[in-house]
Amino acid sequence: MENLEKYIQDNLEQFNSGEMPQGHQERFLAKFGELQAQEEKRAAARPRRLFSRRSLFTASAAAAAIIIALFVTLQQESEEKYIIGIQELAQEMYMEEAEILQMLPEDEHMMINSVKSITQEAIPLTEQLPDELSPEKRAEILREYYKAKTAGLKRIKTLYAQSDQIID
Repeated sequence: MENLEKYIQDNLEQFNSGEMPQGHQERFLAKFGELQAQEEKRAAARPRRLFSRRSLFTASAAAAAIIIALFVTLQQESEEKYIIGIQELAQEMYMEEAEILQMLPEDEHMMINSVKSITQEAIPLTEQLPDELSPEKRAEILREYYKAKTAGLKRIKTLYAQSDQIID
């Protein structure tokens, strides 16, 4: 194979300098015309399609992209709805904390620390939840979490208020 390549490269001028044999162009065009006629017959025999496979594939891909985009948008909207609900519950918890801290004298360090231990988190629960959870499941867990904390703060507030009344 290398010998053939070398021979062609060494004699390249001879290959390009010669004239084509007489009638070559006519024979080539005749064969080309025959091939075109055969292809036209095959095309006529095939059933006509309104859309090509490529255009059907493109349309299908575009439709899938639109559906995915719509699904992602709806999912983001539902996630935002859940986030707002969770933020409201967290805000309620912090309001309860603020009310209790206002009730407590400054020297009640044990009570202040107890209240803050309920509301403060070294690592927020949202960061601890696995990513595989659906937004609905994450929201459900967080709702229950903040409801439980708020209920605990309300119990502390009630008990502190009752103990203050008993002392008076």
